[in-house]
Amino acid sequence: MTTQRDPKRPQRPATKKDISLVSKAVSGKLKAYYDDIAAQDIPDRFKDLLDRLDEPKQS
Repeated sequence: MTTQRDPKRPQRPATKKDISLVSKAVSGKLKAYYDDIAAQDIPDRFKDLLDRLDEPKQS
């Protein structure tokens, strides 16, 4: 259940604790996303492209 803020009541400023909690949450999500991508295999098409780039240039 989400409570709605009363628009007539002023919003309190964010505290250092609020900012820290948000920062930790965002950092955790980004790390999990990065770890998931890093664990995936490189597609064959991309591997082929990298192999072609490693080949000596033909004149």
